[in-house]
Amino acid sequence: MATRKERINAKNEATGMRLVSQFVQEFWECGWQPFDHRNDRGIDGLIIMKKRGNELGVRVNVQVKCGDSYISSHDEDFIKFKFKSKSNLKNHINYWRHQLEPAILVLVNPSKKLGGNSKGEEIDIDFNSFEGRLNPEAWWVDLKDQNIELSTAETLIKIPKSQQFNAHSKGAIVKICKNLIPNPNYSTLSLKSENLKLIHGKIKAREFYNSWKKECSGIVYCPAIDDNVIISNTGWKHITSKHRGAERIDFSKRYLGAAKQIIEQVGGFINHPQKRLKGEFNEFKIGLIAYVETKETAPLLVQVILAGREDVTTRLRKYWFYSIHPIKAKIS
Repeated sequence: MATRKERINAKNEATGMRLVSQFVQEFWECGWQPFDHRNDRGIDGLIIMKKRGNELGVRVNVQVKCGDSYISSHDEDFIKFKFKSKSNLKNHINYWRHQLEPAILVLVNPSKKLGGNSKGEEIDIDFNSFEGRLNPEAWWVDLKDQNIELSTAETLIKIPKSQQFNAHSKGAIVKICKNLIPNPNYSTLSLKSENLKLIHGKIKAREFYNSWKKECSGIVYCPAIDDNVIISNTGWKHITSKHRGAERIDFSKRYLGAAKQIIEQVGGFINHPQKRLKGEFNEFKIGLIAYVETKETAPLLVQVILAGREDVTTRLRKYWFYSIHPIKAKIS
């Protein structure tokens, strides 16, 4: 027979996931993807940000915690959320900050009203009550915020009481991921002279690609993802693959210089839906979009595709250059 603690934990998990799902899908009109296999530091689900039914190309990682056992204390402005140990908190923070997408924690509290009654007194609610389960209080915090740690405590983070998680929280969540939402006013890059040689036929594509790899020792920093991109045979094999067709192959070869410049200069990216689990890794793709122009041609909107691989245990990611194509072409 389940103990009272086990029953409460089961109820809390159901309450927390139900509340997040309801607000995200019914009130925000966004997508919600719960994860069946959750880990101790991990993500319980993804919010797929949308506007008027259209995906914005951004996912928000969500960790859901429900119950007052997570609350160390609270005052007028903050709730102090407690972890098991100093190392437990440090591991969580390191994990969250390695996530490429935004990551938030949602704290759901069905057992007592921290806002209290008219006198400011806490109101205890039985864990079986309809009021506590149907209308629990909830708050959220940006897990990448540098200010969530408390200098006076090694096992606590602080959650602002002003950041309630409810039907009206969507705008605040959009703000923390606004830099990742594709901007229709894409950057325009004037190609450098060394990157124009391919377009003008002054250098062979393979020669340029080998020179690119040698120049950066096969690794180049990409500000859009704040991480390194590996320049390897992965990209060359894809862009020269016969199944892409002669026209696409020719374009990708001629615009390798543009790909190099886009990776080095563009500041934002979009997510692509192609994801799959392969062994112990999630494989995915992201896009870097910009207009490129030369003195002879009008700006052309192109997209660089990066292939990514994420360790499902550590959540650490690696990225490879994969392709470049005109934005109107089907992504492959």
